[in-house]
Amino acid sequence: MQLKICLSACLLCHLLMATVALAETRFVTDELTINLRRGMGNEYRILKMLPTGTPVEILERHGQYAKVREPAGTEGYVLTQFLTTETPKGQVAARLEKENARLLNELNRVKESYQDVDTQINQLQAEIDALEKARSEAESGFREFQHKYERLREDAGNVLKLQEERDHLKSENLALETEVIALREASSAALRTGMIRWFVAGAGVLFTGWILGSISRNKRKKSSLSW
Repeated sequence: MQLKICLSACLLCHLLMATVALAETRFVTDELTINLRRGMGNEYRILKMLPTGTPVEILERHGQYAKVREPAGTEGYVLTQFLTTETPKGQVAARLEKENARLLNELNRVKESYQDVDTQINQLQAEIDALEKARSEAESGFREFQHKYERLREDAGNVLKLQEERDHLKSENLALETEVIALREASSAALRTGMIRWFVAGAGVLFTGWILGSISRNKRKKSSLSW
């Protein structure tokens, strides 16, 4: 009895290990719908119809049949010749179509991002143009300011020269005024001296004439007395 139990346990473990080892995924081949039956043979009831691309998990293999579990969890038997390890073309096409749609969405998003970037580039270019215009105007204003500054420096130099000439002329004018004053004083002194001399000379002439007249009158008186 114990031997039977041990053998049963070993057989059960072997079956479990075989089941685990056989638990792999297969797909129903292209352009086909197969029957999932309760047992191995056409006499067993059909549990489900499995269309192309349905993934099934192989639980056991029994010759041309395999016990499988479909995605909803129903277990049954199918012919292994209708199973393949390759992903069905329809499923691949659907996956590619989905990937293509994703890529198209990504492309549209990139295009929108590119448009946003293009708009930002245009805005930046407009700002650059405005800054370039402002820089050009600033350079023009600076050149004009520098020109005015140079003219002011020249005018300032001319002003200094004019101030020097004015100071020189002022000094000469003061010297001339001093000379004129001196000449006036000398002229006044000479005039006073001349007037005095003329007065003295005139007085001397008058006095001399008076003396000569007196002498002449005295002589005439003496002559008349002698006669």
